[in-house]
Amino acid sequence: MRTRRLLIADDEAINREIYRDLFEDVYAVDLVADGEACLARFNHACPDLLILDVAMPGIDGIEVCQRVRASARCADLPILLVSGFDGERLRERGLAAGASAYIAKPFDLGEFEELVANLAGSDAHASA
Repeated sequence: MRTRRLLIADDEAINREIYRDLFEDVYAVDLVADGEACLARFNHACPDLLILDVAMPGIDGIEVCQRVRASARCADLPILLVSGFDGERLRERGLAAGASAYIAKPFDLGEFEELVANLAGSDAHASA
């Protein structure tokens, strides 16, 4: 069985370190610091799960989500939006943009790992 690949975009270095520590033993983890770099990596190879911080400078996570959904590549790629804001309107905006799930920080790490495993474990989409 091949190793599942996570593409994670977060502008906070400490969050990228946490994600690496959480997932590097189970997944191939590709970390980027902004939406533009995320889109460039996505255009190079389709991951098994895209994890996006909502609030990034430049192209934010919701816009990345919209652009990914508008592309013909990896149409049913699971996308998880992560935000420091737990407002219902922001959650609705993210889901309307095409996110598969939305989780607000701070979150329980075990719950987060389970959510990632469930989303990344889907064989519903084809890899590039």
